[in-house]
Amino acid sequence: PISPSNVNGSAVTDYEIDVDSGAGYATAVDGVGTGTTYVINSVTAGSFRSIKVRAINALGESANTAVVTGTIFSAPGAPTALVVTATSATQLSASWSAPANNGGSALTDYVVEYSSDGGSTFTIANDGVGVSTSSTIGSLSAGTSYLVRVRAKNVVGEGDYTSNVSGTTSNGAPGAPTGLSLTVISS
Repeated sequence: PISPSNVNGSAVTDYEIDVDSGAGYATAVDGVGTGTTYVINSVTAGSFRSIKVRAINALGESANTAVVTGTIFSAPGAPTALVVTATSATQLSASWSAPANNGGSALTDYVVEYSSDGGSTFTIANDGVGVSTSSTIGSLSAGTSYLVRVRAKNVVGEGDYTSNVSGTTSNGAPGAPTGLSLTVISS
């Protein structure tokens, strides 16, 4: 809250915050102070909270502010059912299911990452931004094993990763024959 424009000659000594979580307003226990930020903890993503605040000084309490209502969001859960298959010598295909918990907000993207060193480092696949539950990972090396993981994003940020799933690119077409010779036989 912003400090009241008129404190009638007595400094504000506290702000009381009333929070309604759906069962009626209750005064939040935040201690006595003039801080103008309050964090609401232990809430469920997608739930609503209504808040009103009043200032207190030696002369009494102000009227409440107008009620402010907001939706609580969190980062999404991990996608599920990740499957990775080889589509060529240089590509893997990954598909998954959306997370059971979107954090109360629509998903905005999936981040697909892959590793060729057993998970020590991961590279973000260049698959663009979108909410499709499949991706093609390209520019890979033939006959190489990769770990793949995926996480979802929403307005809050990135959620948890799936478990790592292994996929191996195919070996590719055979190389050109070598040692070709031609023997001329006359008749």
